Amino acid sequence: MSPPQIEASGSATIAAAEKEFEVVGKFSGEKFSYHGADFEGANFDFAWDGTRVMLRDIRLRHRSGQLNADLFDAPNDFRLNLDSSLVPDALESVLPERFRPFLRQWGWQRSPNIHLSVRGTSRAPASWRGDGTLAFSRTRFRGVWMNERQRQHPFWRRRPRPRGLSRDARRGDRHRFLQPTTPSGTKSA
Repeated sequence: MSPPQIEASGSATIAAAEKEFEVVGKFSGEKFSYHGADFEGANFDFAWDGTRVMLRDIRLRHRSGQLNADLFDAPNDFRLNLDSSLVPDALESVLPERFRPFLRQWGWQRSPNIHLSVRGTSRAPASWRGDGTLAFSRTRFRGVWMNERQRQHPFWRRRPRPRGLSRDARRGDRHRFLQPTTPSGTKSA
């Protein structure tokens, strides 16, 4: 483990009625641990002016793969682009406790490829709209093996969260994989 490298520069205007400042820079860290998850490295560029945050060219490296992302958070404007080849199990200790039981139901032979593009009016997930792609090779969910699959799916937060996979997906039907189901087990529209 080595200390992180941070380069930063900034400017400030303190004479104005509203104080203005801006900080821009780069972060780079090698071989570190966060909440029990060991990472090989991370780096990103950043900018902050008190109301807006931008993280660009985020690269988080783990022995199982890499996560690449860009994030912009400003009043009434939130954007996140994410591509990951990390095995999700590697992030279990970093995720909130409520997601861990769902994550434990999966068995990954290889890292899945995940792409997510999100836009919203705030960082609150209820405001998000976007789309994503999930691609994986032979994988186990709740003890049932599934063959490789790639699925692109638009999402928005107007209906309840999916409770699980459709009956067809549990049987391994590749054409109806990852179709959300309602709590009663019927397919949602």
